[in-house]
Amino acid sequence: ISLGNLQHRTRVRGGGEVHHLARQIDKMAAALEGAQDDAIELEKREREREVAQRVRESLLPQAKPEIAGYTIGDFHVDAAEPGGDFHDYIAYDGKLALLVCEVSGRGVPGALVGATARAYLRSELARGDDIEMALQRVNRELAGDVSRGMYVTLMCVVLDPVDNTATMACAGHKLPLIRFEASSGQVRLLQPDGIALGFDSGPIFDSRLE
Repeated sequence: ISLGNLQHRTRVRGGGEVHHLARQIDKMAAALEGAQDDAIELEKREREREVAQRVRESLLPQAKPEIAGYTIGDFHVDAAEPGGDFHDYIAYDGKLALLVCEVSGRGVPGALVGATARAYLRSELARGDDIEMALQRVNRELAGDVSRGMYVTLMCVVLDPVDNTATMACAGHKLPLIRFEASSGQVRLLQPDGIALGFDSGPIFDSRLE
């Protein structure tokens, strides 16, 4: 036991105090083995948490874009357990896509799904096609990659500063966009219909997306 073999069990002939002592030593060894397993599992979880945290940090934008006539700001609040949630900016063809995404899983699996979704979104939106077509392609790719039950919710707003319009899509994201109209002083909540990315390989997602 002193050499680290916590699975060793004593063998005693006879009874009395020596037998009782042997049983107590066996209990001690079993308790030490359990504690060692717990310590290894805790260390493993801490390492996984550190990896997930590093991946999550790499998903966040390093700087905010500057567009004449617009002020853009962001504020990211971490979940208690790091995962793949992220926001991002994608500039293409004079437009700017603003993304807010939440991933169903936590830890390393969630972080990897978030990184995959971010890569697909950047690639497809940068092609400059219609936002609906771009998100449909992202959904098909993501549905083929993620495990069943994993998904990514998305709020996407594509800003066109030339004609001052914004095109919005929502894929299962629970938090609506808030629009304040200065002329009327009214606040509107905007949340088009749509299911999360990765839930369905195509038909249902395509038909629900607004």
